[in-house]
Amino acid sequence: MDAPAVAVSHDAKTMAAAWMDMRSGANNRDVQWTVAASGKFPPEVTVHDDKAGSQGHPSLVIDREGVVWCAWEDARQGPNDQRIYVADSKSRKNVALSGPPEGKCGYPSLASGGGSVGVAYESGSNISFRVLSGK
Repeated sequence: MDAPAVAVSHDAKTMAAAWMDMRSGANNRDVQWTVAASGKFPPEVTVHDDKAGSQGHPSLVIDREGVVWCAWEDARQGPNDQRIYVADSKSRKNVALSGPPEGKCGYPSLASGGGSVGVAYESGSNISFRVLSGK
């Protein structure tokens, strides 16, 4: 386990944890997450829906509706085409946020406030920002 991330909802009713899991070997990282609505964490599940490549450095946030958002680095397209993906606990659908024109992307950081969820991440030699939900 490496690079843990945690989030707690503003009303403390929902908690989440995510981390890079390397039990398959250091060169085969996966991102695991678990979401607790009752104070007890259920078993972890893999957040990404494609086992190709390596995934890592998760970030978490919980929006005001209690939906947990996870963003992570994802190299399913190959090590030189690492992108940022996001999923939420409601749909669990994986969505690519970055694309090839941005270059290799990494280190996502999620934030929530004012009814919106946003993510910032490294993209090539720049920083990119996306609003994921909200106003």
